[in-house]
Amino acid sequence: MTPVGHTGPHASNRCPFCGGVPQLSFLESVSAATSADGGGRRLLCAVCLSTWSFGRVLCPGCGEEDEKKMGYFHTPVLDHVRVDACDSCHHYLKTVDLTRLGLADPLVDEVAAAPLDVWAGEHGYEKIELNLVGL
Repeated sequence: MTPVGHTGPHASNRCPFCGGVPQLSFLESVSAATSADGGGRRLLCAVCLSTWSFGRVLCPGCGEEDEKKMGYFHTPVLDHVRVDACDSCHHYLKTVDLTRLGLADPLVDEVAAAPLDVWAGEHGYEKIELNLVGL
């Protein structure tokens, strides 16, 4: 299933540079003055590795905005990486929280958190886009 572009007050779920879909997202500290929704979530393109701002409570797969249909799951072993899952489209994306571990590298930690991909698959979620190692 290919995610469709989202219109409305939030940024598109497609890369503004090449049109690719996101491979992962990451959270970073930003001032309220630079983000209308107090955000700090960025998506990373699976094709060109560009990043762009995206709403925090918004599914990057289908644009779902109902927080009751979305959830996140993590393990204490990798407390700064989580699975953001949507019950509307049954897709997920891993998010690396740089506010918890500022030295994290989103690309490396996304691969290191492969057990979360296994967990998501066992619970009926499909990743929006696989990374370079096929996870």
